[in-house]
Amino acid sequence: QLIIMGEVKPKQTTKINWMLGQQFKGDVNLDYINQQWNFSNGLIMLGDVADKEPGEQGLFIHAKLKTINTKQWLPYLKDFNTSNTPTNNNDFIRQINVDVKKLKFNTQEFNHLKILARQLNNNWDINLKSNEASGALSYVGESRQLNIILNHLLAKKIEHKPETKQSNLNLNELPSLKLSIKRFNYNGHDFGRVEAIGKPHKNGYFFEKINLKDNENEINAMAKLSMSGNLHHTIINPSWKSKNPGNFLQKLGYETGLENKELAANGEFQWRDRIDRYNLKTLEGEVE
Repeated sequence: QLIIMGEVKPKQTTKINWMLGQQFKGDVNLDYINQQWNFSNGLIMLGDVADKEPGEQGLFIHAKLKTINTKQWLPYLKDFNTSNTPTNNNDFIRQINVDVKKLKFNTQEFNHLKILARQLNNNWDINLKSNEASGALSYVGESRQLNIILNHLLAKKIEHKPETKQSNLNLNELPSLKLSIKRFNYNGHDFGRVEAIGKPHKNGYFFEKINLKDNENEINAMAKLSMSGNLHHTIINPSWKSKNPGNFLQKLGYETGLENKELAANGEFQWRDRIDRYNLKTLEGEVE
């Protein structure tokens, strides 16, 4: 049951309170300017959140939930555009504060996750902390630059389902990227430090730097991702120095029978699919 309370006063700031059950409530403040009502600030509270007051300007969102499954929320978020929000500037959403016991994205789970995100002039600063990941993210809207600095990331293997319709992903629309992960663990195996720098290019996306380094391995690579219609093409140029190549490949799920001897190799590989959909059966390339 939706409950709306408020008193509209002619040509004065008006506060409206609303509630949908006990887990979804908030406030909206409207200013009367130039003979029309304009959104001033507001507050949305989801879950078990103590009553709060909205900030000076913009929308403030607070959520304290037991679980979030992004699969249920993404359809509502993918078409969100600040140009369609009830304010004439880019500061509509000013702050998001999330406290959730478990957030699920594909096969990945983030337990005891806390996120604090602040936005001003289309620039975002985000801090996150959970059992599986902790660190900071920032996004500069004018230059479309995304910076990700994580202390650790424990990632699970992503399950890929067959694509039944044309992908609407446009690589040119991705932001430039600077990524640094101090401790990267994938599918239960430690891979050390990971760094990457990438940016859009004419026909897709270009990684000018991909670096992975642990006690036994160092991999440096460049990668070019291209897309024409629904067809993907990936080219990667890696160099690999390893004290134990067999152990490294075993972490990735490949039994090679390689002895624990030092290895130094350079190569070029390509496959006609996305970078995350590599398959040894369709891989083309050479190693020296």
